[in-house]
Amino acid sequence: MGNLCAAESVRPLAWRLQTDMTGVSPIEVVQEAVDLTGMTEVPMVDRAALLTYHGAGYLSRAFVEYLGLVGLHHIVAFLSTLAPASRME
Repeated sequence: MGNLCAAESVRPLAWRLQTDMTGVSPIEVVQEAVDLTGMTEVPMVDRAALLTYHGAGYLSRAFVEYLGLVGLHHIVAFLSTLAPASRME
């Protein structure tokens, strides 16, 4: 499942139930959010960062290259770095 939320809210910017999380699947969800927010029109220094967990799709070469093309900084959080209330157990 792909889910992109704005930092100041829990309202998803883009959401799609995916059958897999290969490099292409998260790209599709992030592109929806980029289109919705007009992020490519924002100056590079003011663009949002994408916070994800360390799933294979988020670490794939295709996804990393895509984020570079749209100018999004990627922060990869490992489960141990998440706040206790947001951990999945």
